[in-house]
Amino acid sequence: MKTRSLIVTLGLTITLGGAIAAQQSTLGSLFERYDVKANFAQPPAGQAWGASTTSVAADGKGSVVVMVRAVPYFRVFTTDGAPVKTWGDAGLFNLAHSVHFAPDGSLWATDPNAHVVHKFSADGKLVLTLGKKSVAGDNASRDTFNQPNAL
Repeated sequence: MKTRSLIVTLGLTITLGGAIAAQQSTLGSLFERYDVKANFAQPPAGQAWGASTTSVAADGKGSVVVMVRAVPYFRVFTTDGAPVKTWGDAGLFNLAHSVHFAPDGSLWATDPNAHVVHKFSADGKLVLTLGKKSVAGDNASRDTFNQPNAL
């Protein structure tokens, strides 16, 4: 029995070791595709950055959106860092937090202090807001789903 468990243990160790090595190789090649550019995404001449960066999202088609905590909240750049446009008026966010691209090209942005998630069209138009600004949720829907036979 000891011999059999030793063989099984060695087999699992070799298999897992090979899988980990393959994963590290894949991750290594993934990280080799990216370059850090210290001066990437500089604002146009004469404009200051003005706030801390909270989130960065790329659409995979050549646009990079940088979200900052000051107006304009969204700064769009090419993958080379050239400025394209800015948008996001005062009052839109209490605390601009994160931005993500959806598969359809729309952008989703969160504001945890105002308790909302905004959806924007690809050209920056507000099309949907989830939640009511400055009103915290009450978990009522979560409680409904936790009840047996609630649906």
